[in-house]
Amino acid sequence: MMDNKEEESKDDRLFIYQIETKQQHNSNNDYQYDLTTTQTNDIDDSLKEKNIIKRSESKKKKRSHDDFEHGQGEDIIYTENELKCKVKKELIVICTRLGIQSSINQLKDTIIQQIIKHQNDQQEFKSKMIDNNPLLDYNKGSLEYSLPWPIIRRIISQLWQESSICTCYYNQQIDNLIKENQNTNRFIYQKWPLCLMLWNESRMKCPMHTYHYFNDLDPSTNISKLIASTSNQKNKWRFQLLTISKRINQFISSRYLDNVLLRLNQDTLNHLNNQYCPIKTPKVLLLYNSNDLTFIGDQNTTIFNQVEKLKIHRVDLKPPNNKILPKIFKNIKSITATYSNVLGHLQYDRLCQKQFLSSFKNLTSINLQSCQHFNYNRDVFLTALTKITTGGGITKLLLPIDWCALPIDLDTKLADSIVNSNIIPPQQMPNLKTFHFYNYQMVGYTFIDTNLTTIVDHSHNGCPNINPFINNIPPTISTIKLKSGDEILKPLLACGLLIFNINKVLIDSIYEMTDQMINQFTKIGYKYHGATFKSPTTTKRQFTFIKSIPTAPKITKTKTLTISTTKKTTACSTNQRVITNSNNNNNNNPTLPFYLIEKIIKYSWHRYYCTCEPETNQNDSLFKKCQQLCNAKSKCPIHKNSAVLNLIKRITFKSSQVTNIQSKFTNQYCLLGKSIETLTLDIDDANSDLKFPQLDHYSNVSRLTAEIYQAEDSFPLLVEFKSLTSLDISQIKMYPNGLVMEELIDGLKDMSLKKLYFCENQIPESIFEDSSLSRSLESISINVNDMLTYTPRLFNLPKLRHIRIINNNHQTPFYKDLLTKNFGFPSSLPPGIQKISTNDAICTKICIHNPQVKELVYLEIVLILSVPRGFI
Repeated sequence: MMDNKEEESKDDRLFIYQIETKQQHNSNNDYQYDLTTTQTNDIDDSLKEKNIIKRSESKKKKRSHDDFEHGQGEDIIYTENELKCKVKKELIVICTRLGIQSSINQLKDTIIQQIIKHQNDQQEFKSKMIDNNPLLDYNKGSLEYSLPWPIIRRIISQLWQESSICTCYYNQQIDNLIKENQNTNRFIYQKWPLCLMLWNESRMKCPMHTYHYFNDLDPSTNISKLIASTSNQKNKWRFQLLTISKRINQFISSRYLDNVLLRLNQDTLNHLNNQYCPIKTPKVLLLYNSNDLTFIGDQNTTIFNQVEKLKIHRVDLKPPNNKILPKIFKNIKSITATYSNVLGHLQYDRLCQKQFLSSFKNLTSINLQSCQHFNYNRDVFLTALTKITTGGGITKLLLPIDWCALPIDLDTKLADSIVNSNIIPPQQMPNLKTFHFYNYQMVGYTFIDTNLTTIVDHSHNGCPNINPFINNIPPTISTIKLKSGDEILKPLLACGLLIFNINKVLIDSIYEMTDQMINQFTKIGYKYHGATFKSPTTTKRQFTFIKSIPTAPKITKTKTLTISTTKKTTACSTNQRVITNSNNNNNNNPTLPFYLIEKIIKYSWHRYYCTCEPETNQNDSLFKKCQQLCNAKSKCPIHKNSAVLNLIKRITFKSSQVTNIQSKFTNQYCLLGKSIETLTLDIDDANSDLKFPQLDHYSNVSRLTAEIYQAEDSFPLLVEFKSLTSLDISQIKMYPNGLVMEELIDGLKDMSLKKLYFCENQIPESIFEDSSLSRSLESISINVNDMLTYTPRLFNLPKLRHIRIINNNHQTPFYKDLLTKNFGFPSSLPPGIQKISTNDAICTKICIHNPQVKELVYLEIVLILSVPRGFI
C-alpha cells in the first residue's frame, strides 16, 4: 500500500512539473517576440528549426493525447512498452477514449492489460468483418460479391420449381383446323407458322420454355399426330447447374434428382455407385424390364435405402426375384404395379401374397389400379392385408379396376386406416379423404356422409353418367382431378363448376392448352396457373385451374399479344420477396464467390422487358394483324432483330411430300427458304427426283443431313451449298463407282466444314491432305474397324476436338482383346480431342488412356445426357 501511494505521489509531481515547464516555455516565447526585428528574425529561424525537429521526433517516439481529440485514437495501436512509459492518468484517458471502464485505484499493470486485450479483440473483429470482405478489395484486382448460402439455395429452388411449370397456350381455331386436316401435310405446313405466330409473346414468357425460345430450341408440342413429340424435354438445360460447384451439385442431386426411371442391370448399378453420378438419394423409382436380379449378389445397394416409392413395370417376380426385391428396397412406403399380359399371371400374383407384402416393414400404400384382368382372388388378398402389420397401417389402397365393379365389405381395422382408395361404397371408410372412381362405378352410389376433400375421375369415352351424382358432391370437396380430361372436360363444364365448392381443378391431357379453354374457365371464375409434366418419358401434362376472386381477365383476340398468364410476374415478385427476407437473416453462413452467383443468375434470369404490344382490331384482316405484329416486333428491344418468318428454321424433306413442299419453298416469292439453317434430306424412294431450282433461297443452310436411296446422282448437289459448316452423310452407303466418290471428295476439299460424317462413317484418305477442309475440321466420324489405321493420321487435323466412333453392324469388333489388355492398340489421341461419341461400349475405354477427353456421349442410351467428364 505504501509503495502504491508513493508511486501515485511521484506521478502527480511529475504531471505538475510537466505543466509548469510547458507554461514557462510559453512565457519565454512571449518574451522573445518582444525583441527587436533583427534579433527576432534570427531567433525565430532557429526556433522554427528546433520545433520542427522536436515535433518529428515526438511523433516517432510517443503518441499524444491530441490524436484522440482529432478522432485518431481508435486507429492507434499501442504496444506494451509504450503503455508502460505512460503515467496512470494518461492510461485512464486512453481507456476513456476506447470505452474501457477504469479507475485511479486500479494497478497500472491491470489497466495496461485491459487496453492490450481491447486492442486484440478489435483487431480480431476487423479481420473477420473487414479484411475478408471482398467489397473492400477493389484496389487489389477484380471486385467480387458474395451471398449467404440460404439465399443461393432459395434462388436455385425458386428456379427449379418455376421452370417446371409450363404456361404456353395456342389458338383453338387453328388447332382445330390442323387436327381436322392432319392427313394433309401441305395444309399443316401452311398453318403451323400461323399457329406459332399467335400468342407467341405469351409463350416466350413461359417459365419452362423461355430458355428454349431465346436459344432457338424447339420445345415439345403435341397438337396433331404430325406435329407431336414422343417425350417431354424436361428442361435438360437445368442440369448445367450441376457443374457450378460441389455444394450446389449435392443440393440439386439430393433435392430434385430423386425421381428416377431405370432398368436394373450390372451397368446401371455400376453407374449409380460411381462417386460422380448425379443421382445421390432417389426417393421415387420406376423399375422396368428387369427380369433377372440375381447378378446383384453381395454388391453395394445402399443407394436404394432412400427409396420411398417403388413403381414396377414388366418386372419378373418369380423366385428368387421375389426375395431379392424386398431386400434391396427394404425401406419403401409405397409400391405401384402395372400389369402386362406379356409376362403371364404368376409373376404379379405374388404382389398379393402375404409373404411378399409382409417383407416390407414400412409399407403404407399399395396401388394396383393399372393391373387389368387380374386373376388373383380379391378376397384372399384383402384377408392377407388384415394380417400383415406395418408401421402406420395401410393408408392408400387402390385395387384393380375389375375388382371394384362390385361393392366390397372391408375389415373394420383396415377400413379405419384408409385415407385414399377406390373401393365402393366409400361410406365404410370414415377417414377417407381421396376417392378414385370410374363413371360406371358410381351408378346407384353417392358421396353423401363422407369426409372427402379430393375426388379423382378416371372415366373414359365421355361422361354419360356424370349428371346423376355431380350435383350431389358434398361441400367438403375442394379439389377434383380429371385423369381423362380430354373426354370429360366438356360435360363437366356443361354441368357448371360454380354449383359446388371446388377450389382447384387438375386436368390431365396429352394435348396443348388453348385460349378457348382458358376463357371457358375464366367465365366461371377459374384462373389458369400453368401445367406440369407427369413424367419425363411422356408428353402427358396436368393443367391447374384455381378459383380466383375477382375473375381473371379473359384472353381476347383484340389484344393478341398483350394478355398472358400471370405466373411469370408472380414468380418475379416472389423472388424479390424471398431475397428481401433472406437479407435480414444472420450473415454467419458460408458464402459463395461472385462468379458462382453470376452463373446462377444467368441460368435463372429471363427477359421480361418485351414491348411487343400491337394494337389490333377484331375486324381487321389476318394480313393486317400480321403486319401490325411485325411493326411491333421491329420496335421491341429484344425482338427487333428477329423476323416472324425466322421461327421456322428446320424443314424435313420426305419422299412422299418432297415434290409439293420443294416447289413451295423454292418459289422465288417464298421467303421461308432463306431462313432455313438445318436441312434434312430423307429420300427413300428410288423414283424421287431431287432438284433445287432456286438454290440461292437456301443460302443460310449451314447443317445438311442426307439419307438418300440413290445418292450417287445427288452428290454434285451436296457441294453446291457453299455456306455449309456441317455435313452428315453417314447413312449413305459407299458406292463402288470411285470416280463419283472422288468428285465428291474434291468438292468437299474446297469447303470449310467443321463437321463431316462421311459415308458409312468411313474416312477418305485424301481428307488428311493439307487443304481448307483439313484445316477447318473439328468433328469427324470413324468406323470402329478403321481406328487402327486412321488414329495416327488424326494428328494431321489441327482443329479436331470431337470424334464419333461408330460400330455400323453392332458387332463385337476384332480389337476387343487388344483394348481390354491395352496391348497393340493405338490409344493415344491428339491432345485437342476433348469429346468422344460412340455407340460401342468397348470404345469408351479409350478415355482411360486420354485424360484430355472431358466429355463422353454414349449414342445408344437416349436417357443419358451429355455431361462433363467425371459424371459418367
